[in-house]
Amino acid sequence: MKTSPIIHGQIRVSRSQESFPSQAAERIKSELLACLKVKTNPSIALSGGVTPKEIYARLSELFLPDKQSFSAFRWFQTDERNVPPDHKDSNQKMIRETLFQKAALSDDFFFPVPVFLKNPSIIVQEYENTIRANLSRSVDGKTPEFDLVLLGIGEDGHVASLFPEIDLESQEQKQRVFNHFWVDSLKAIRYSLTFPVLIAAKKVAVFATGSRKSKILEKTLLLDENVPANKLCRTRCVEWWLDPLAAELFRENLLSL
Repeated sequence: MKTSPIIHGQIRVSRSQESFPSQAAERIKSELLACLKVKTNPSIALSGGVTPKEIYARLSELFLPDKQSFSAFRWFQTDERNVPPDHKDSNQKMIRETLFQKAALSDDFFFPVPVFLKNPSIIVQEYENTIRANLSRSVDGKTPEFDLVLLGIGEDGHVASLFPEIDLESQEQKQRVFNHFWVDSLKAIRYSLTFPVLIAAKKVAVFATGSRKSKILEKTLLLDENVPANKLCRTRCVEWWLDPLAAELFRENLLSL
């Protein structure tokens, strides 16, 4: 595979736009089963947003004949909106409906962000405690280590809910596992895993679909734009899972999804 010097990792592209959810789900299942060979209860961080919805639904169907393996995983959120758990914009609502409820899979080991507590400071501390209680530590001995983190990328280059206006290198971010942020561009509070946690994960994969994402992918992977997604791929190895429209600018850097 030919790579740009900016890219740390691999770019994988689906056969078609229509096949992307199925191929991505198959890829995730393969990664999860590989984790299960070396760890009893692997930990997975799930993103919200539009792109993962179909992927999670297909993933639940793939695990339907193997509910025992599915029950071994520990599921967390990469980020959440500041809305009630049953709100239409809730990431955890989407995850429950697509990954767990669609195929009647158990959500006993899904650990959602406790937005019902309403106080942002309490919410992030409780979720940080939950993560620390369930995950082993990375090589630094301090940062919880997810086995797999699944992310999307926004048109502004944000990943999880780490937006360009957030100082990823602040002392507070380095000390926290999970935090809340006021995102001025959205006029809203967002909750997110912090940058050090994304860096410490064993594996990170980023989804992107559609021609509207090709421009930010160019800025992130080829032009070294100073946005969170670029900082992520400059700091660690990342797999990029794209459909053909998102991958239009990367014809020389592609692997099959």
